[in-house]
Amino acid sequence: MGTSIVLETDESPETTLFQFLGFGRRMSAGDARELMDAEPAFRRALLRYTRALMTQMAQSATCNRVHELESRAARWLLMTRDPRSSPSRCPTHGQARPRSIPP
Repeated sequence: MGTSIVLETDESPETTLFQFLGFGRRMSAGDARELMDAEPAFRRALLRYTRALMTQMAQSATCNRVHELESRAARWLLMTRDPRSSPSRCPTHGQARPRSIPP
């Protein structure tokens, strides 16, 4: 879910992208707002998610500034590993390259 809905803004600069196998659901902004108003527990969960996401973004920005490329790549691989898969299973080379790095 876009954080712009949680933060009660009308525009969203982000795009959601699934890079690995799995499932996702889509909900309209209006339905999400109604559910947040009707279910305080849902709102709290989304606020906690937004806070965790903001913390992760801040840490990523700091790490990108401080650490060498090898350390950043290792961190990215650990972040993208599916926790449901075995510990030894890593993304393929095609999956491991972030979209921001040209082939």
